[in-house]
Amino acid sequence: MTFWIIINTGGVKRIVPFDPYPFSFLSLIVAIEFIFLTTFVLLNQKYQIRREEQWSHLHLQLSMLTEQEVTRNVQMLRAISQKLGIESAITDDEITEMTKPTSVSAFVGEIEKSRDSGLSVNETVVGIEKDLAEKRRLKNGKS
Repeated sequence: MTFWIIINTGGVKRIVPFDPYPFSFLSLIVAIEFIFLTTFVLLNQKYQIRREEQWSHLHLQLSMLTEQEVTRNVQMLRAISQKLGIESAITDDEITEMTKPTSVSAFVGEIEKSRDSGLSVNETVVGIEKDLAEKRRLKNGKS
């Protein structure tokens, strides 16, 4: 660009200036380059958003599997406590709540509602986790 300006201001005597001072042709080239760069950046952002959604979906699936495993473990521990006659573990309200299976269909329904409202999967999962934590906190406060 500096070379372009030197040539077109008469800095090089052998070359006749072909784009005089406001350098309109140079501005046109820079504008076209800007359009192409902007297009490539937007395409890259779209690709990154798609990848983030895929990772969020995978994270959600892993979280649901973990939830199912933890629920099953608590159920087994409760059965062992019952067999051993440990009544405090059997009658605990929090343990009783934790032994109930998580409703996957309700969870998916919440995700679909949030998609309709324009939230990302990641934002939805965070919101649902906060709601569950709040419900547990309120329940523990009542006990």
